[in-house]
Amino acid sequence: MRPAAMGSAWAVFPVAALAAAAQALLSVFCPPPAMGGEGGAPAIPEEFRIKREQAFEFAEKPKVVREGDRVTISFETKGFCDVTVAVEDPTELVGGEPRIVRHLASGVLGDRAPEPFRKGTKKQAIVWDGKDDQGRYIDDKDKLVVRVSLGLDPRFERTLYWSPKKRIAPGHRPLMAAAPEGVYVFEGGGVDHIRLFDHAGNYVRTVYPFPPDYSSEEARSGSPKSLQTALAKVIGLKWMEFPQDGRLLPVWHGIVQATLFTSGDNTGDQGMAKYGTAASAMALLPGKGPGEPGKLALVKRSLNRVATDGTTGGMPLEGPKTWVPMPGHEGKEREVYPRSAAFSPDGKWVYLTGYCGGGGSWHWLPAVLRMEYLGNKEPELFAGSMKVGDEGNDERHFKCPMSVACDAKGRVYVADCMNDRIQVFDQEGKLLKSLAPVKMPVAINVHPTTGHIYVASWLMVTRHHTQENEKVAPTLTHFGPMEDFKPIASYPLPFAGYHNGVFMNRTGGAQHDVFVDFHTDPPVIWVVPGTADTSEKLMLLRRSYSPGQWQYSAWSACHMRLYVEKDGKLVEKANFARDVGDAVAKVDPPSSPAKDRQRMYVNPRTGMLYVAESDGSGVGKAFREFAIVDPLTGKVRLQKVPFTTEDADFDMDGSVYLRTDRLIARFDPSNWREIPWDYGEPWLEPPGFDGDGGRLIAPLPLPGTGRPGCFHLGGFAVSPKGHVIASCYNMRSLNVIIPGGFGASFAEGRPYTPPNYPGRCRWGEVHVWDKHGKLLYEDAVKGLPMTDGLAMDRDDNIYVLVAANRVLDGKEYPLERAETLMKFRPKQGRIVSSRKDVPIPLAPEAAPNRPHDITKAFAGPSWVEGAEWMYGGV
Repeated sequence: MRPAAMGSAWAVFPVAALAAAAQALLSVFCPPPAMGGEGGAPAIPEEFRIKREQAFEFAEKPKVVREGDRVTISFETKGFCDVTVAVEDPTELVGGEPRIVRHLASGVLGDRAPEPFRKGTKKQAIVWDGKDDQGRYIDDKDKLVVRVSLGLDPRFERTLYWSPKKRIAPGHRPLMAAAPEGVYVFEGGGVDHIRLFDHAGNYVRTVYPFPPDYSSEEARSGSPKSLQTALAKVIGLKWMEFPQDGRLLPVWHGIVQATLFTSGDNTGDQGMAKYGTAASAMALLPGKGPGEPGKLALVKRSLNRVATDGTTGGMPLEGPKTWVPMPGHEGKEREVYPRSAAFSPDGKWVYLTGYCGGGGSWHWLPAVLRMEYLGNKEPELFAGSMKVGDEGNDERHFKCPMSVACDAKGRVYVADCMNDRIQVFDQEGKLLKSLAPVKMPVAINVHPTTGHIYVASWLMVTRHHTQENEKVAPTLTHFGPMEDFKPIASYPLPFAGYHNGVFMNRTGGAQHDVFVDFHTDPPVIWVVPGTADTSEKLMLLRRSYSPGQWQYSAWSACHMRLYVEKDGKLVEKANFARDVGDAVAKVDPPSSPAKDRQRMYVNPRTGMLYVAESDGSGVGKAFREFAIVDPLTGKVRLQKVPFTTEDADFDMDGSVYLRTDRLIARFDPSNWREIPWDYGEPWLEPPGFDGDGGRLIAPLPLPGTGRPGCFHLGGFAVSPKGHVIASCYNMRSLNVIIPGGFGASFAEGRPYTPPNYPGRCRWGEVHVWDKHGKLLYEDAVKGLPMTDGLAMDRDDNIYVLVAANRVLDGKEYPLERAETLMKFRPKQGRIVSSRKDVPIPLAPEAAPNRPHDITKAFAGPSWVEGAEWMYGGV
């Protein structure tokens, strides 16, 4: 990214300049105002304060003096601002910009200016030794230029690798509801989205995440309350003053802080919230007139209220509890959620049904519940029974109600699945009519004008099924209205990965759905064909694969498809998978269980962006291919890698490094030939994270015990000099069955025992090798707990993102899960834990006489020694 033409200065000078600089090429830009400096909030801790001065001008313009290979760049600034100095080759472009051959200096001037800047002065002289970032001399310096930039101003350029039609959630089906302006689609899975598509399936806009309203001057001001002002119409968000700059920001919920909704099981109090979603059912009440927003009811553990304009429409976001207790696996009580919801036409009531016990019991609550949309009272019984097992086929009972809908007169239609009928009630819960026969109705839609009824049927496993039950083909049937109920047409449903027998249908029906949009003529039928990893999750639970026994559909067959009735058939009108393939090439969403896990890398030789997404390997956290994105055009192509990989990186020459739990291998990405290390070792067994791939000539073997139970490895990186730094898990010996290995394959690393000391936590060790594979620094930062990323600069400084909460002035950082970035010199730092279950507990009298620096991350309250700096709250 180049500086924008807005406020301060950058200058470019030919390296060939002698005593004086050539004519400067100047442009100006201004970064946003800093918080917490002079005049800022005094409560901001020193660690978080932005220390730059807002003066981005040269007091003395840069000069370049060359003496052989030695080049001196001198200048003076008007303030202690941030400065970047780089040597560029304008004859070689990377991403449309001159390639940087040497990153000379970058940082904020002042008393703590980083090397090679002089501390405490605005007058600077940076000496370049004539070498590139890899330490090689550059002979032809006349073609090079030196760029001196003051300030940083990132600007949005384009969105890359994104399609609003791409599925995001393995294991969760999209929920749909229609209004005159289009169809609203909710999908969740760790993260949540609500998007509006027109009636032809074209993306219109996003309703959630909530779009801020920047129409007011206060919202645009950048003040501590500006975002709160921009989201003032979203009532019920939890706000926190963040210590970094005193800004008020909304608190996101869940283990990965991925949702602002409170209605689902991804809010953090339900175990591993990254697997959850904000809604299992959704209902929509359209706006009363043009321009008036409609009301959405998101329901799972509780009700959340959202308006279709991306606010809460004056309503509080959070409503009453909606889950019910039911017996689950081995009779243990569990929370159960509805799979269907419907508004009464006056908007007063929300009807709920489809509560499935699952977990081995496959009980369905034989009831339809009702609650007031704007009230705080929990749902009450509308029809049926709240007693599990109190089922029947008379007028008072249901047997596995699956879906609920309302017509324009307020009549309530219930798909009574295992009774092969539809029950119609008035608004008081009185049965008006039984519509039968309807083979196993699962989803029901009622036309608001004509009253015609569309019913989708397929096999939903209940306790009433046995292996001998008849097979059920997925079918959509168009019936006349309640007053003249008779079949008009019937169509096979194009489900993907559908199994019409009991054995392969143990997921509670979360993979398929059918919705009918009646705001067009003819109606448009939206089909969720399936979820491609449903069977895969069963395999992971069983810890083994059996080739040929299991089948699951590809994601290309599981994206939404739109159909209309024509000449006695369902004719495809739109195919979201085809559109996603055209837009981003890769149709598969990141795989469960690591929802939306993406890692990004840039090849410095080509400027191309490499995106690695979890795709089911490594229990959902490793990858088998790169999505390679051209940042200038946005075009995407896919590239298989030689073996399943957990992490990757590039060196300055453009070689790609692939990392598993036991080794790092290096390749030329132009032909994917291995580049052996001089100090590497032959690897004869399959090297991949999933036990795949061929023999390797000389990869770098890693010390440690292999992979942790969380299946991510703590990070690794390649420095500009080609030095490799890696975190190697070494907490305990693990025997892990590798999914895809078709048998009892075990992941074991090379044994390594680090030197111990009192208070040392054992999670993993950080080691550093040179570009030849020779060990440079063993156990480079002692006693590290769990980490989530490593980096190393040209001078071998080590940067570690520790999965630990920062402790500031004796108080833990206010967010439960916020990590801490630390900088160390190799072998100069260590972490001391106060936990008693470490190999050598720290005696109380030997503990540092100061508050702890960090906590959690499997080390508990701990002290950090030898860090050059720490930055918490990441």
